[in-house]
Amino acid sequence: MKVPRPSGHGQVFLGSWTVPKAGCSTVLKVQAGEGATTGMREAMVMAQVGPAAYFRPHPYADGLQGGLPCHAGDDEQWDARFPDHPLTAVRAVLHRLTPTVRLDERFKVLPPFGTPAGGA
Repeated sequence: MKVPRPSGHGQVFLGSWTVPKAGCSTVLKVQAGEGATTGMREAMVMAQVGPAAYFRPHPYADGLQGGLPCHAGDDEQWDARFPDHPLTAVRAVLHRLTPTVRLDERFKVLPPFGTPAGGA
C-alpha cells in the first residue's frame, strides 16, 4: 500500500502480513518513505512501458476510486532495477523477516478466522 507522505512531499510505502483469528489478528508491518528525490522509478517505468500500459486497476479492489493510483512501477519486477527505492526496501525486509517469524502457541490455538458472511 502507498499513501501520501504526511509532509506532503512523496509517498510512504507500507507492506504487511496479517494473520487473522476469529476475534483478533497479528500484523507484521514495514514502512519506508521517499526521500528528497521522488518519482524517478515511476518516470523511468512509464518511459519504458508507455502511458497506455502504465496505469492499472487496483489489484485488490478493481474500480476503487480515490487514493493513489496503481501502476506498473509498483510491480516487484522493477525492484532489482531500483534497489534503493522505498518500495523495494519494504518488500526486501518482508522477504527477509518472513522465515524468522514465530507465532506464540497461545495465538496459534485461537479459533480460526471464519468465512465472510454469506461466503462459502
